[in-house]
Amino acid sequence: MERDKRNQTLKRIASISIFILLIVLVVIISNITDKKFDYIVDESKLQIIYFDVGQADSTLIMNNGKTTLIDGGNDSDGDDLVKYIKSQKISKIDTVIATHLHADHIGGLDDIIDNFDIGTVYMPDTINTDKQVEEFLDAMERKNLNY
Repeated sequence: MERDKRNQTLKRIASISIFILLIVLVVIISNITDKKFDYIVDESKLQIIYFDVGQADSTLIMNNGKTTLIDGGNDSDGDDLVKYIKSQKISKIDTVIATHLHADHIGGLDDIIDNFDIGTVYMPDTINTDKQVEEFLDAMERKNLNY
């Protein structure tokens, strides 16, 4: 029983790590599209911050002046995320990714959208009627954002 739980945890960590790596690669590639292919990423400029939002998820990636936020934790995490990101002197989030429309992934994203300039939003093309989903979509509508 304990072994199964540990294996599940390790599998989840591995899956999340692979997902984050893929996102980092997308961010890096998007930053070099107008540059030569011999471009070398300055690793001192890459930062990945995993926010402690309990069982929820939220990750901020900063690379070469571009920012990507993956998920926004629960509704109660929004204010803390906004405060931290503002403390980093960030005023624009170039890419917001909502991995799926569950409250523990998009709950705080309405606060993010309301407080920052947002470039592009990626999210699945499925809608449910959760209160947090409605708040997220309302915030996108207020800023005239498409996904």
